[in-house]
Amino acid sequence: MSKVPTGKIHRNAIVAGTAVKLGANVMKRRTQALLKQQDGDASARENEADEQAKIIFSALGRLKGTALKAAQMLALENTLLPEAYREQLNQACYRAPGLNRAVVRKVLMSQFGRAPEQLFSAFDYTPFAAASLGQVHRAVDKEGNTLAVKVQYPGIAESIRSDIATLSMVLKTVPTRFNFDNTLPEIELRLIEETDYELEFRRQEDFYASCDIENLRVLQPNSAYSSKRVISSPYVAGLHIDEWLDTDPPAAARNRVCQALCDLFFASVSRYGMLHADPNIGNFLVDQANQLVVLDFGCTVPVDPKTAAAFVALLQAYKAQDLAQVIHYFNLLYMNNQGDPDKMKANSLFLQYLAWQHKLLAATQFDFSAHPDYMAEGVTLAVDAHKYSDFPVCPSKEVLFLERVYYGYLQLFQRAGASVRFEIDTLFEAHANV
Repeated sequence: MSKVPTGKIHRNAIVAGTAVKLGANVMKRRTQALLKQQDGDASARENEADEQAKIIFSALGRLKGTALKAAQMLALENTLLPEAYREQLNQACYRAPGLNRAVVRKVLMSQFGRAPEQLFSAFDYTPFAAASLGQVHRAVDKEGNTLAVKVQYPGIAESIRSDIATLSMVLKTVPTRFNFDNTLPEIELRLIEETDYELEFRRQEDFYASCDIENLRVLQPNSAYSSKRVISSPYVAGLHIDEWLDTDPPAAARNRVCQALCDLFFASVSRYGMLHADPNIGNFLVDQANQLVVLDFGCTVPVDPKTAAAFVALLQAYKAQDLAQVIHYFNLLYMNNQGDPDKMKANSLFLQYLAWQHKLLAATQFDFSAHPDYMAEGVTLAVDAHKYSDFPVCPSKEVLFLERVYYGYLQLFQRAGASVRFEIDTLFEAHANV
């Protein structure tokens, strides 16, 4: 692929063509089922889902940008999607189709005024990772250091706004209980911000200077080979989390990696003032020493102290099963103080959700492998609560974003089957005066 399609007509054509392919594939499978009298054949349904998922991923890979970022969102909601969709959409995190040699060369020339062969001692034009906004190349600088050089797709910033208008057409082909249309404006804002690699460079430097989490590495970005459209960091050999989990690492290693992720979230909430807000598998690597390496800082957002304090207090109330405090903070964060405490206390869905949260936080550490359906249960409760007319949930933008990131991390823990400690008491003490 030579460039990202930026025109609305071109991008709409990709979406429309995808819809035609999806419809044709459904008709083909149904005809085959009738001829073979296999309407209820589970394997036939699995084959159809697999082919549908491949068609969708192919379109997302061609669109890149907003559309591919949505695939990463859907991959995180893995309790809501069939296995075939999860496998294909997970690839969106770091395996998108790459740009050709000439386009990569043009981007580097525009940013540094020199060709890759002049900038580096060695440069590999074949990307070893490619995702929604850019792709990553291995290079060697003049001092002999091996670098990971992330190159932004040309035209991606211009394509974001046109994507928002057409993205819902693709999302409607994905079987999910969530309505993603409500999140698209927030995605648009975050994506526009993520195209500014100079901002990402500063945020990565801040995390590098602040991070003190055991078993977690933040790489110092290289200023000599970074710009508004290119960002470079030391190259680290390792595996993305899904690839690493496929090697069946021992439980102790899975626990250490997931504990580092958990500590990253809560340290961001309580101490760093910036939230690493994109917990997809493509943003994390496990190195050869089983340390977690954070790769991408494009989606990092300031943490509102009052929202963070109330969020931590709510978790503490869940842990203590303090119903009055749970109702107080839930009403504050999710209902804008418009809820009726008596109705909330009597609402069975609310009480079930409290019990579900308590199960996670009550123990010294929570073993996700012993509770394989834990996250699926929570998603079902949350979706039912949102649909319940006497339980109107209207969270602020700040808490909705914070919650989405928190549950994204929990999904990773569930996927890994890890045992994780949630240090809520320490966090509560830090926010006690807010």
